[in-house]
Amino acid sequence: KFPAEEVDTVVEEVEWNLSNTGIMAPRAVFKPVQLAGTTVKHAYLHNLDHIKDLCIKIGDTVLIKKAGDIIPQVVSKVADGKKRKEINPPICCPSCHINLKYDGKFIKCTNSGCPDKAIGILKSYIKRLKIDELGDVALQKFIKEGVLKQPADLYKLTEERAEEIHGKNGIKIVKNVQ
Repeated sequence: KFPAEEVDTVVEEVEWNLSNTGIMAPRAVFKPVQLAGTTVKHAYLHNLDHIKDLCIKIGDTVLIKKAGDIIPQVVSKVADGKKRKEINPPICCPSCHINLKYDGKFIKCTNSGCPDKAIGILKSYIKRLKIDELGDVALQKFIKEGVLKQPADLYKLTEERAEEIHGKNGIKIVKNVQ
């Protein structure tokens, strides 16, 4: 096996994304580079400890590679940037605006009613069920109508209501769940 290709790029910013478990995941946004046949623009940084271990800030040049030839990851810092900026984690959840909690490793939204966490849990469940007709657009329709809030709601959905919301594909969704 050949060693993974590695390239240098600059961290332009860090975005914070809310997972379905409520963990805020930092994602480095890079100056786009070609790496192992694809254009790489970002990589997850795991948590605050990982950022501190790498000693990186916005503006720094970092070395990246693809873990398992698939997932981009930051290997190390190569050089300090001229205009370095601290990576500051969010204070409030971007979805429900509740103060986030730091448990020593992860930054978490502890609100059990957080809308983005609920959507993430639904998406994860739907993916495991392999319901192709229930993509992002359809899911948003069902959520907007107040029909789907949690995975258990899928089992309460009737063919008639699903068809009202999503046409013939709504019926297919119900049949796939049964």
